[in-house]
Amino acid sequence: MAKDPAFLFYTSDFLTGTTFMDNEEVGKYIRTLCLLHQHGGHLPKKMIEKVVGVLPAVILEKLQVDKKGNLFNQRLIEETIKRNSFCESRRSNIQHRYKKSTSVKHMNIHMENEDEDEDDNIKNKDIGVVLETWNNRMPWKVKKITGLRLVHLKTRLLEKEFKDNFNTILTKILVSDFLMGKRTSKGHTNFKADFDWLIKNDTNYIKIIEGKYDNREPI
Repeated sequence: MAKDPAFLFYTSDFLTGTTFMDNEEVGKYIRTLCLLHQHGGHLPKKMIEKVVGVLPAVILEKLQVDKKGNLFNQRLIEETIKRNSFCESRRSNIQHRYKKSTSVKHMNIHMENEDEDEDDNIKNKDIGVVLETWNNRMPWKVKKITGLRLVHLKTRLLEKEFKDNFNTILTKILVSDFLMGKRTSKGHTNFKADFDWLIKNDTNYIKIIEGKYDNREPI
């Protein structure tokens, strides 16, 4: 899936949020947001400062630190997720309208062939991409994809929602206190959203996308 070249920019909120910044600080802040957006939402402070210069305290107050020590902006991540969900909804609507314009017989034949093609396309490289992405971003590493884990992952890779939103799912896990094991609940005292929990069915990752596990505290 191609990287989204844009994110929603709310001018009124931005003006309010930068009231106490001078023009130089505003420039640094907007460049920081652009850098974060183009690099998956999280970057080391040193990398950002190589581009924008030293980050003043008034900008650092707008950023949070993840478990790896990288900086991110919670609002930027939320707006990126919203836009990704909106774009995916638009694509799905277009595909739905196209399919309805064909005959029922033709659509059934097409879907049967498409399912067969998708089964054949679950190759080692697809599994490798998921494994590499997970291990690069998540604190809980996966060493092997075998047995039941392999069966579950192959099933998830047949699901377009899972494949297209995999990076978004990981981002939402990283910023969720509950999914990261920082906040417990009754009956889930030692829970964390590890790899096996994510892929074991077709509902856990959907709940993440829908925001069921988002932090509820005001930012």
